[in-house]
Amino acid sequence: MNLWQCFVMVAQHSSISKAARALAQSQSTTSRQLAMLEDELGYLLFDRPDKGKGLSITGHGLRLLPKAKLAMSTVERLEEEALFLFDDQPDDIKIAIPDMLPKLVGAKLCARLWRKWPSLEIHIYHPSLFETYRLIQQQKIDFGIILSEPYPLMNIQFEAIGRCEFGIYTHIDHPAAAIEKPTFTALIPYRFFLPLSSHSGASVLENQKVSLNMSYTQSFEQAMLLTSESLGCAALPKAIVKQASHLVNDQLIELPIYTVPGLLTYTIELANLQLYPHQEIRAEILNELTQILKKTDY
Repeated sequence: MNLWQCFVMVAQHSSISKAARALAQSQSTTSRQLAMLEDELGYLLFDRPDKGKGLSITGHGLRLLPKAKLAMSTVERLEEEALFLFDDQPDDIKIAIPDMLPKLVGAKLCARLWRKWPSLEIHIYHPSLFETYRLIQQQKIDFGIILSEPYPLMNIQFEAIGRCEFGIYTHIDHPAAAIEKPTFTALIPYRFFLPLSSHSGASVLENQKVSLNMSYTQSFEQAMLLTSESLGCAALPKAIVKQASHLVNDQLIELPIYTVPGLLTYTIELANLQLYPHQEIRAEILNELTQILKKTDY
């Protein structure tokens, strides 16, 4: 037990017995520690009155007490920080944010994490939506943002952080745009774009065959640009089309396809291996991403 902590507790309680109870130790141990400190300093910190009366702090003790309290508080904070630094904080983290979300999300996340952990090394990746699964499985990233799956992978931890709404888009001059009441069946003859599949069998989304000519791209942005050239149709996050209106010159239209309510709305989740050891930093990332997505126009 720190001798200075003993001094502070005795000063607060004006009693060795009460200080001993607060320190969860015997009265004799507390008395001996106080005597050891006074021997080291060469002067008394407390006047010992007659039996039955409380201790009274000396002038020397009064001058030392504020500094001792400050030192104890500093030591406590240092111990907490040291335990966190060496027991829970990783040296670096790798996070995959697919392009269904604005790249600004990654920048905001870094800013918030660095305010708390300035020395943390953060790597932000922008793989295709389905590649994120493979990267998590191969442990090439620590965290990935994905769309919720009805049949999630084993050994993966998921937490919801937001929602993403999709639409079916085509160019205003594409034949599909002229269909009065378009359905998914009506799109079968036309080329349909989706982000590159992972070839891992990880995502059921990649196995949805909407047309006879499924063409895969590396990202939603590429699918959108190909669609803007009147080359086919694409399932796109509505936010991407809205934010990139300057790239497609407002030539894309959303097909009013009738679907079951919520069919094209997906839960966005943070995914990581269940064995990821640093759960405190994971909880922080989860909280920050949830707050960022609440305030992000996407």
